[in-house]
Amino acid sequence: MATSVNHTYYESPGVAEQYGNECFLIKAEEVILQYLEKEVRNQGLLEIGIGGGRITTHLLAITKDYAGIDCSQRMIELCQRKFDSAFFVCDARNMPMFRDEQFSAVVFWGNGIDEVSPADRILVLNEAKRVLRKNGVFTFSSHNFEWNAIPSYLLEGFSLSRKAFRDNAMRVLLYMRCGVTRLWSRMRRKGYAVIVEYDEPLRLAMPMYFVEEEKQVRQLLEAGFHQVEALASDGNPLDGHNRGADFLVFYTARKK
Repeated sequence: MATSVNHTYYESPGVAEQYGNECFLIKAEEVILQYLEKEVRNQGLLEIGIGGGRITTHLLAITKDYAGIDCSQRMIELCQRKFDSAFFVCDARNMPMFRDEQFSAVVFWGNGIDEVSPADRILVLNEAKRVLRKNGVFTFSSHNFEWNAIPSYLLEGFSLSRKAFRDNAMRVLLYMRCGVTRLWSRMRRKGYAVIVEYDEPLRLAMPMYFVEEEKQVRQLLEAGFHQVEALASDGNPLDGHNRGADFLVFYTARKK
C-alpha cells in the first residue's frame, strides 16, 4: 500500500508499538463515528490502514462484522494480539480476499491513502468502491494542500544548536523542495502535490500526498462516489474560514 520508503518506516522496530499506544480520537472522527453508528450498526465494515488499532476499538463497538487490513506485518501482528477480529496483511490497491459489495462502510483514517502515488490513489478509490455495497459509506482522511503552515511544518525540529548537521540539512533541503513543488503545482493548477516529510529518528524522507478539497471531490466523483462531504479536524464543515487553517481534511462519500 505504501511506497517502499514508507513501508520501511512502518516495519521498523518500535514503530508499531508506538502506534499501538495511541488511543485518542480526533473530533472529526468522533462526528463521523456517531454517524456510522446509526448508519451501519451490525453491518459489514472494513478498516484500511489499521496501524496500532487506534480506531479499531471504536469500530468494533459499532459492529462485530469487521475486517481490518494494513500493509505492515508488524501492525497486523500487534492488532491480532489486542483484538479478536479478522486482520490481513494487504495492499489497499488490491484486496482480493474481499468480494464485491461485501461492506456497508469502509474507513481509511490516518492518512494512509496519501502514501501511494497519485495514480495508485485512484486504484485505492476504485477498490474501496468495489467492496462497498450500493449507497455504502467511504470515509478517509487526507493532508490538506491548502494548509497555510506547510512550509513551517517541514522545518519543525530545525535548530542551529543541533549536533546532527545531516538532520538540519535535510530539513532545509525538503523545505526548499516543498516551495518549488507547491509553486509548480499552483502554476499547473494540479490541485495536489507530493511533499516529502522527514522522520528524524529513522532518517527517512517519506513522500506524502497533499490535495485541495476541489481536486479530491472530483476524484471521488470520477471514481463513482457521490454525496461527498469534507470536515475539518474539529468536526466542522470545511469552508472559506477554516480551509487554510487545518492540516487534515476528513472526507465521507457514498457509492452510487
